[in-house]
Amino acid sequence: PILSALKGQTNMMVVEYALDVLETLLVQWGSKLNEDIIVGTVYDDIQNVALPHLKSPNYNVQSKAIGCVGNSSSYLSFESFQKLVHQLIQNLEGASASADCIGACTTLTAMTMICRLSPTRFVKYLDQCVPLITVFIQAAEFTDEGEQVK
Repeated sequence: PILSALKGQTNMMVVEYALDVLETLLVQWGSKLNEDIIVGTVYDDIQNVALPHLKSPNYNVQSKAIGCVGNSSSYLSFESFQKLVHQLIQNLEGASASADCIGACTTLTAMTMICRLSPTRFVKYLDQCVPLITVFIQAAEFTDEGEQVK
C-alpha cells in the first residue's frame, strides 16, 4: 500500500512520511522484505518510487529518497543495480548540463551511500562517475550549495 500510495502523490508531507517509513523498513528489516516474493521485486519497486524524489524541491523528501535509494541498492539484483547506477549517472549528466545544483547534490549523496553499502558492486562504474563528479566540482556556475559540496 505504501508504494502504490507514493505513485503520483503530490502532497510532499505524505511523500516524506511514506519515504521515511520505507527507509526505516529497509534499515531495520531490508533483507527480510522479499522472502516470500520474487527476488528483487520489492526493491525494484522502492527504487522506482524513490528515484524521482531525488529531484524534489523539498529537502526532507530528498533526504528520505536518498535513504531509500541507498539502502535498497544493497538488495537489488545485478541487472537492477546496473539500471540504478546508469539512472544516477544520467541524473548527474543532466544536472551538470543544466547547472542543477540540487539534482547533482542529491545524486552525489545517493551515489556516496551506495558506495558505502555496496562498494564491490559500485567499483566497476567509477570510470563513468569520476569524470562527471570532476565536472560538477569544477563548475563555476553552481551556487553556495555547490560550494558546500566542494
